[in-house]
Amino acid sequence: MEQKETERRSLAARIFGRLKKKPTRQEPSGYAKAKLLNSWQTIFTPFGGSTYNQAQVRAAVHTFAKRAACVKIRHVCTEAHNGEACEDVKGSNIAGIFEGWANQIPTTGYKLLYRLATQYKLYNNAFLYPVYEYNEITRREKLVEIYNINASMTEIVEYEGEFFCIFTFTTSGNRYVVPYADVIHVAADVNENDIFGENNASIRTTLKLAHSLKQNLEKYAELIQIVRGILVINNGTVKDSDLREIRKKFIRENLTEDEDANSGGLIVHDGKMTYKQLEAKETPIPRTQLDFVKEEIYEYFGVSSAIVNNTATTAQETAFYNGELVPFYTQLQQALTARLCRDKKTKIVCTSSRLAFAALSEKHQIITFFATIGGITLDEARGLVGLPPFGGEEGQRRLQSLNYASASVVDDYQTGKKDKPSGGGDKPRGGKKEKENEPQTEKTGGGEEGEGDAV
Repeated sequence: MEQKETERRSLAARIFGRLKKKPTRQEPSGYAKAKLLNSWQTIFTPFGGSTYNQAQVRAAVHTFAKRAACVKIRHVCTEAHNGEACEDVKGSNIAGIFEGWANQIPTTGYKLLYRLATQYKLYNNAFLYPVYEYNEITRREKLVEIYNINASMTEIVEYEGEFFCIFTFTTSGNRYVVPYADVIHVAADVNENDIFGENNASIRTTLKLAHSLKQNLEKYAELIQIVRGILVINNGTVKDSDLREIRKKFIRENLTEDEDANSGGLIVHDGKMTYKQLEAKETPIPRTQLDFVKEEIYEYFGVSSAIVNNTATTAQETAFYNGELVPFYTQLQQALTARLCRDKKTKIVCTSSRLAFAALSEKHQIITFFATIGGITLDEARGLVGLPPFGGEEGQRRLQSLNYASASVVDDYQTGKKDKPSGGGDKPRGGKKEKENEPQTEKTGGGEEGEGDAV
């Protein structure tokens, strides 16, 4: 037990050990309640309780989180260098943290993003906290880890004009104060509160209905396991005591495993009784009502049955990507850039293939189109269909149809410039050579010398 307590303290110290010594955690009176523009509500408490234990909610949230966690985090330059396109920052460990172990719990980059996306959907607020180490040689801080912060309560306070977050953890009872400027915070349904997203109280009625339907189904399932059939007495009214005796005798002689009582497996009775066996195992709740509640929950969390069941068409997958994942990625990359890129010359980009769920025939059409205009390399084309890259110069080689020419070549051809770039498309039609000092001919429309037909 003592060892576990030591591990917990060391983990907390590793995450929150570099806190600024502006009033300490033992002096909560040093902080003032933050003043927001629209409200005094500066405390966020995760709403949900047993919400995540509801089957449809977990299915919807899991569907979003597992797709969102597959994003690739890139650390790139914001400006081009030497006329080249923006590239990944060399030697950056930010992208490496999300591709490997994000921290020493240990948590992989996928798990880190999965938990972030899960809390984003469940609570409309999710937090990450970066941990830095100071290098004495370079005298600079280096990002080494990133942690999910799932506190039972988060409060925004103010000290000397700066916002701080107080994270309270119920399990340990500890409170930690960190500058809000260091926290990576993504939120959804941001409306009245200036900082936090609204809770999911609006779905509470639907969840209660789903819970009631589930309880009714459980009770019915227990009932149909107990009641085998109905025994009707045809002799009119019978006393309760006689009914009990008749039932016991009927069960003993016909529905037990006693070989002497029912060795042939047949039920025999006279005209005084009629036995009807219950075989219908259908739910007493209409299927339309069950489907309605399920779709209500799915719609609230931005998914559909086809997305959850992995049977969606390309159009449905594209709609889900554009409607749910892109807004999440946009906010995430902005939050990561604001907190992790201190030099402002770099930024974080979330990249995810929109074609991941496209059919092979659609990928073939896309490759054909971009190959025609020289807009795709061999390795990019192979990657779209799941093939390994060639690598090197061969993999970076681009193909282009001879039916297309460079825009600059076309401009030179139309304007008749003498200093034409080498390559196809710059010769006049008919293969005739240009002659210097050729006398001008009068042209209709006042075109310039050497002007040819429009291509």
